[in-house]
Amino acid sequence: MEEKKFNGTSSEHHMLGGDGPNSYAHNSHYQKKVELKYLKFLPCAETGDNLSRGLNPPTGRQTLNTQNPSFTPDNTFIIADFGCSIGPNTFLAVENIISSIENKYKKWNQNQTLDFQEILSRLSSPGSFYSRLLPKKTIHFAHSSTSLHWLSRIPKEVIESGNKGKIHCLGGEKDVKEAYAAQYEDDFGRFLRARGDELVDGGLMALLVFGFAERDVYSLFGVGMVFEMLGSCLEDVAKLGKFTKEKVYSFNLPFYFPSESELKALIEANGSFCIETIAKMAAPMSH
Repeated sequence: MEEKKFNGTSSEHHMLGGDGPNSYAHNSHYQKKVELKYLKFLPCAETGDNLSRGLNPPTGRQTLNTQNPSFTPDNTFIIADFGCSIGPNTFLAVENIISSIENKYKKWNQNQTLDFQEILSRLSSPGSFYSRLLPKKTIHFAHSSTSLHWLSRIPKEVIESGNKGKIHCLGGEKDVKEAYAAQYEDDFGRFLRARGDELVDGGLMALLVFGFAERDVYSLFGVGMVFEMLGSCLEDVAKLGKFTKEKVYSFNLPFYFPSESELKALIEANGSFCIETIAKMAAPMSH
């Protein structure tokens, strides 16, 4: 019987909820460290990975322009978090965004206050964040943290030709990496166009993206070593007869980690956003 090959990201796969010992809430301390370090880079702190949907008038870009008619007490300020997970980490960034925007709005609008609405996009079953999920020009702030390394599918070239026993493009052949890069370009481009449609003029988007510095040797870094070990473990389990070696070879992780230059090039070529600031953040220690 022909082995079924994995070629997409299933909406059935998600983090374990609840507050038990195996839950994501109790096993996401590293993610919390990343999020806490990232908060100081958010746009309302005047620095961060900020992409402005604002126009470009002679006086400069309208970055989260609180003078926009949609930024009034009569209109709810809408924040959308794309690709969030289960547990308290989800609310760290949103709480910081709300507090910072509220302070900025009060400063420029005679201490008036705004109502806020938060939209959480967690699983792809209600719709993938690589497509438009919300009506045009309805959200003021888009946010996505540690989610955009997920691809919508495994590149078909990798499925058809195989990956020579590896489970990812890290440390793999040049044609495999190029296929992953092409899939990322398509996915990230669709994400940008969708968010560009959804954001109001003068709105803002902040992204935290996992990536590598230029010319990094992937195999020397933790994630590359983890993937190598995981692939080796799968081969050992196959030798025990739990599943076939062919099934191991058909498995590839749907992740891609871009470099800074790749991100810049993709954003500029897409044309949906202007880059306000890009800041590099070193990964926190896991201990």
